[in-house]
This record gives sequence, C-alpha cells and structure tokens, in this order.
Amino acid sequence: MVNGRYANSKIPVAGSLSIFLLVVLLCAFYAVADYFTGNGIDESVLYHLQVGVEGAGVAAYKWLVVVVTVVLAVVLIVAFIAFTKITRRKRQHSLPALVLAAALLSSSVAVNPASHNLYSLWQIIAQGQRQITLPESHWQPVSKTPEAPLNVVVLYLESLERTYLNNDAFPDLTPNLNHWESKGTYFTDIQQVTGSGWTIGGMVASQCGIPLMTPGHGNAMSGMPDFLPLADCLGDYLNDQGYRLDFIGGADLDFAGKGKFYQTHGFTNVHGVKELTTQLNQPPMSDWGIYDDVLLEHFRQRLASMANQQTPYGLFGLTLDTHHPAGHIPPACENIEYADGEDPMLNAVHCADRLVGQFIDAFMESPAAQDTVLVVMSDHLAMRNTVWERLETQERRNLLMMFSPHLPPGEVNKPGSTLDVAPTLLTAMGYETEGWGFGRNLLNDTPTLRESEANINDFLNLQRGALASLWRFPQLDSGIRFNATSSTMQMEGQPYPVPALLRLDEDANVESFTPSSPEQSGLLEQIAALAPDENFVWSDQCRHIDGLFETDFSTSGTDSSLCLAVGQLEGDVYIQPLDSDDIHLTQRNIVDHLDQSKADTLPSQLQQRALRLANFNASGGWYEKHVAWSDWDSLETITIRSAGFGAGQTHINQSPNSQEMTAEVLPQFHRGVTLVGVNPQREPTLINHVDTCQASTPDTGFAEQIASLQEVYSAFAVIVHDTAFCQSRDAFAALLKDTPLLEWQQLAFREPYIGLITADGQTHEMKGRASGAASMTLRRSERRVNQ
Repeated sequence: MVNGRYANSKIPVAGSLSIFLLVVLLCAFYAVADYFTGNGIDESVLYHLQVGVEGAGVAAYKWLVVVVTVVLAVVLIVAFIAFTKITRRKRQHSLPALVLAAALLSSSVAVNPASHNLYSLWQIIAQGQRQITLPESHWQPVSKTPEAPLNVVVLYLESLERTYLNNDAFPDLTPNLNHWESKGTYFTDIQQVTGSGWTIGGMVASQCGIPLMTPGHGNAMSGMPDFLPLADCLGDYLNDQGYRLDFIGGADLDFAGKGKFYQTHGFTNVHGVKELTTQLNQPPMSDWGIYDDVLLEHFRQRLASMANQQTPYGLFGLTLDTHHPAGHIPPACENIEYADGEDPMLNAVHCADRLVGQFIDAFMESPAAQDTVLVVMSDHLAMRNTVWERLETQERRNLLMMFSPHLPPGEVNKPGSTLDVAPTLLTAMGYETEGWGFGRNLLNDTPTLRESEANINDFLNLQRGALASLWRFPQLDSGIRFNATSSTMQMEGQPYPVPALLRLDEDANVESFTPSSPEQSGLLEQIAALAPDENFVWSDQCRHIDGLFETDFSTSGTDSSLCLAVGQLEGDVYIQPLDSDDIHLTQRNIVDHLDQSKADTLPSQLQQRALRLANFNASGGWYEKHVAWSDWDSLETITIRSAGFGAGQTHINQSPNSQEMTAEVLPQFHRGVTLVGVNPQREPTLINHVDTCQASTPDTGFAEQIASLQEVYSAFAVIVHDTAFCQSRDAFAALLKDTPLLEWQQLAFREPYIGLITADGQTHEMKGRASGAASMTLRRSERRVNQ
C-alpha cells in the first residue's frame, strides 16, 4: 500500500510484490514440509529434495497438491490485479515511505519460519563440513564371534512408535504388542536423533550406527550406483560371516534409495512392490504399496523357507499401513475399529497391532524361535498425522523389543537411540562388541552417546563432513572411459550414468558427482551455479554444451549426441564429441585439460559466455547457435529467438541497430508455429502463422509454401512460440512434413525450436529446454576459433 501510493515508477511496486510472492512461497513450502514432518523444514525434507520422491505414494496427497496449487494461483492473480491497479494510479514520491515499505517486507522474509529453518540447517551443515575424519570412537570391532551364531529377523513397523503402547494415553490400542513386549527384552528410552527421522534414515541408523548425511552440491544420490558404499553396516558384517540376507517391503524400492541401500550392503534378495506384485499375483494395494496383511503373510512364508536352509540367515522387512497422515486399512481389518472409529490413524495402528501380533504368535510357535533373534521396532517416530496433537503431549520414544534365546525378558531403560540397535542386536545373536559406528551396546555398561555427550545431536552434526564422505565419489585415478551406446562412463571399474557433472578440487579430486536424473531433468542449473574458477568434467547432450561454449559438434549428429567438456567457466574449455563406444581420458589428460583451461581466454568469449549464463538464470535457456551464411557479405546479423511457455517473447532482432520487430511488424508471433522468409536484402518477412494447438490439420504445409517462394527469399525460418502442439501433434506434423528439417520430430511439449533452410539446401536446427528459450544468429561466414 505504501509503495503503491508513493512510488513514482513501477519498479518499487514490482519489487514489493516480488518480495510478497517470496513470502507466500516460503510459507507454502513451510506448510507442506510441516504437514509431512510435523517439524517444519528438517533434514528429511532436504534429503528428499536431493534424492527425489520417486516411488512415493503421491496419490495419497492429491488433495494437498490441489489446495497448494489453488492457493498459489489465487495469490498470483491477486498480485497481478494489485500491480495493475496500483501502477495506474497517480503516484507521488516519498523516500521515507519507500524505505519503510522495503523494511517491512524484508522483515517479513526474515521472520518467516521457513527462513529460520533453512538458515538453521545451513548453519548446521556448514559447521559440520569442517570435520572431515570420523573420531576413533566411531569404530568398535567385534571382539568375539560365537561358535553357533543365531539367525536374525528384523521387522520395522512404519512410524509405529512406542508412545502408542502407552495405555494411559491410548487405552487398549495395542494389546498384542503390549503383551509380547512383556514377554521379551524391551527398551523404553530409545530417542530419535538427527539423520534418523525418516524410514531410510532409521534403517541406516539402526544397521550402520550412523545418522544418514548426504553431501551438498545438489548431488542426486538416487543416481549413484551404490548407497553409502564406505559405511560398514550390519549387512556387510553378517554377509562376511556367511549369512544369507533378504529384505521384503511393500513399498517401492526406489523411494528414498531403500533398494540400493540393501543391495549395497550384503543383501541377496531385495523385494519391493514391483517384485512382490508379480510373485503374489496382483495383490490388493494402497496408494503406497501392498497392504500389510498380504505382506506379513508373505514375510512369514519366506521366513519358513529360509529356516529350512543350512546356512545362517537374516530376514528384514518393513510394514506400510501405519504411514502418515491417516494410515491405510487392509482387507483383513475392514471391520476393525479403535474406540469410536473416528480417528483413521488409530484404526490403522490398532489393525497393525493385530497383524503384527499374529506374526509374532506364529514365529514363537515355529522351530525358528529356538535359534533366531526376532527384533520388532519402529523405523522412526510418527510424523504429522491425524493423532499428532495427542502424541505431542507424551514423552515420545521409538519402539524396540527383542526375542532371543540368549536374553532374559525384561525392561532395559538405558538411555539410547536407534544408533544403538546394531551392537545390541549383535550381542543378542551371540557376538561380543562394545559398539557399532556411533552406537553402543545397550546390554552392558558402555556409555551411549546420549550418556557421554552433552548434546548428541550437536555431536553428530559436527561429523557431517566425515559422514558425507562415506558416499565415496568415484575418483579419476584410472581416468574415465565413455560408452556412447549405453550412455555410461566407467570410473574405477564401476559404470555411472551419462549425462553427469563432476566437480573437481584444485588437485583434480572429485568433490561431488551429480548424475542427471528424472528429478533434475538435466544438469544445466548445476552448470549455471558453478563458480567461475571451479574445475569440472561435464558430459551431456552436445546441444547443451554447444549452447554455452559455441561448438559445432551438435550440428554433426542427432539431438541426443553426447559431448564432453573439461575446464572452468572462466577459462579455455576442452570439448570433445563422445561419438564412439570406447573413448578413454586418462587422469593425465584431464589434468592437462584443466591446466590449459587456466590459460588466457579471449575477453569476448568470456563476455559472451557470461551473457549466456545470465540469460539462463533469467529465462531458463542459454541455447544459441551461430549460422555462417556463405554469401552474406554484410556486417549486419539477424537473431531469431524462440521462447517456450513462460520464457518471454519470441522475436527477431536485426543489428547493428538492434531494433526488435515489435507486435506492429509481426503481430502473429503468438502460440504455435510461424514461417518467416529472409530476402536477399536480409529483411525478415512473415509468411504464415498457425496456432497448432487450435487448428485442424492443414491441407497445405510449409514445404509447398517454401517451394513456391524460393525465388523470393534466400532463407526460410520455422519458429515456435510457446509450444508447437498441445494434445495432438497432427497439425504440427502436417505443417513440417516433406521439409528437409528433421529435429522437429523429437520436439517435446513447450520446447522452443528454430529450423532454418537456406537457398543452397543447407539446414540448421536447434531446440531448447522445455519452457526455456533458444536463439539462432545469422551472420556472414567467418569461422570461429573453438575452445
């Protein structure tokens, strides 16, 4: 309001509304994160921003997506209306009022809870990166192995914390678990620590004795072939001891990298919803996966099968139906309700209690109980759900109970955390150890971290840098071998996906590895965020590399042709096409290319590169191609810009005057496809425009129009604005069929595209990223010097 009254230009109004929109986005981000976590934007949110949410039960949150979308749309509409109305008023300038408005808006960002959460996380991560080696106390070897070690069965109960077993808070909610807890060894003071508050975090903590920490730099850990390969976990040790290890879970193994974790750490069979659906002949499922009644029955059958083998075994499983926010009711519990049946999560917990109780009953009656340790535990504390307010009034603890022939039943109230599960479980199996990772044996007098550290979370956060190094990025000691056919590169004998970005330190050691992934849809944001003097090895589609560094490689192959770039953004970049199945760059080659990159680079090249990076940050595209015309003798140039939806205007610029062709000159530069002719005087002229989202299939295509006008124009340009097609490609295909242009056939929805056909029959094409921009400059022939 203050800005609207006193500002004497649109700039303060636009700035104010931009800050307002930022506040709204921060609030929306915080609200969505808090809906899932109950703790705002925490480490679990950052983890999933890195690895993605592939495999999640997204359908369960359809209403949330709709609500957030509607709210944001309403806010944008209100902001637009406010901007329009305010800027139409007669304004008078008042500097104090503008300063006050700026201060108020800025403070609204500063006090936003999302800002506080993000700043706190940034402080924790920054402080933890200083510690690069794990303390000696982290490693605690097994001191004695038994002659006849016990088998092990671990059943994780999704979000089913011990708080639910409190009969005062939830009378008779879990009678079966309460009964069996009293028959086994149960632990009543298992807290949740940093890095363990979501499923994969809880599994890593309980099996590896460490919190789950990932590196920075936007690494897509879901694209890594291994999950924490340098961590020493329970599965690794048991596998070395000759155990056969299996994992069964009802959800998608891709979600959060669960499958890769078990596959990396010694497990033979790792089965999730995709594998079990085939085995179980299309079982009934919820939005997240297979219902627990079916899963636990299959789990029981697998246990019976493994118990008949001669080798020791370990069977790990994860239930699903008590997942927030409201749980899921399997067919076996359709008629079971808790109390008045009004709370869906309590109904789900009540059902899970019955199903898990039946499984424990069957286990205790089976021969396996004589030589097997059974562990029943929560993977983590419950996140925000329909009974959240009641949970928050209690002293919340994780569930952990063990049934072992070596352990007497009874309560263990020693202060611990899920980090302490692995060494305690090994003891229950007959091994002797003081600890595992940062975990300590809860069955002896060795102090746990909760007992020895003033603040366990502060201690663990200080180890972030060292813990992140357990991901072990591939190094370049043996160089890189590229295979174009399989789109892979091999480092240290392991295949990694291409496209990918390696960030290197000054000694050419890999600091981070970022493969392209469905969540990131490319590496361009990562490239644009590089420091000017940062070393990199970037493999990607040639058109992406060509768009930034001005090479000619993308014109020699298809749109999917791969290229390699090595160097620094502020230096001379080595570029090579990956056009064969065995291209090998040694470590010496890479070091030499990096050294050469530090040599002087033409200021004009750096300026043009900086301009492209700035353009990318502004519009989402740096794609630009220069076309040298053999008979072009003028110093003038023509630049054609194609913009996808949301990337600004599609236009044609002519230099040296740089006069943009405005709407009065070419009024049809709107959504769809436009055919432009360039006459011998280098003047672009509109020939035809078709909105290919609305038009029916045209009878006459551009090929016929070009053929009839070849005597008039020296070149023809096909330019897309917004998108070339919507539901159907028919109109678009009919326009361009029979032309010598080819790449338009692979054009995606809302991707920019320019196709040029010259009088001598040459064609030049380029595409941009969806909702980005691309440009093509026509100029006289003067071959550039490539990097």
